[in-house]
Amino acid sequence: MVVPALAVLSGPVVSRIGTGRTSALGCLLFAVGPAWWAVALDTAPHCASGFLPGMMINGIGVGFALPTPVGAAAAALPPTRFATGSAVTTMARQTGSVLGVALVVTLLGAPDGPAEALGAFRHGWWAAAATAVLAAATPSLCTDGARLPAPEATRPCAKQHRLRRRQCARA
Repeated sequence: MVVPALAVLSGPVVSRIGTGRTSALGCLLFAVGPAWWAVALDTAPHCASGFLPGMMINGIGVGFALPTPVGAAAAALPPTRFATGSAVTTMARQTGSVLGVALVVTLLGAPDGPAEALGAFRHGWWAAAATAVLAAATPSLCTDGARLPAPEATRPCAKQHRLRRRQCARA
């Protein structure tokens, strides 16, 4: 429930600090969730004090990290490329999810007993946290599309260069 609410509320944050920094912040917050679990959880059930805080922080991170680059990618596309562009963005996100799940399953292996399972899960949680920290570096390399000048091909008047400026401004 945290992710949809933050996806809507992340707009002012994006306006203030940009898409790259908002995504990086989301990745770093996402990293705190599995790190929390690796430290706070043991074989005894502690849902409210052990699992829930990590899940809430995780949700906040995902709420900033996922919709921000998807929205930025879609906004940077001309209307004729929107469907293809959003599909490619979603495909890349899904591929990353598949690779992440494969990594965690590989790290978990087939533990014998609760103590060994906890150790395996801790390895998986630390790997997820480390991957999220590495992912935070990626958006910082990106520029905000809103700050870039529009390419000639996307300007409404570029293809109609024979029109006078007054006619083009009305279009």
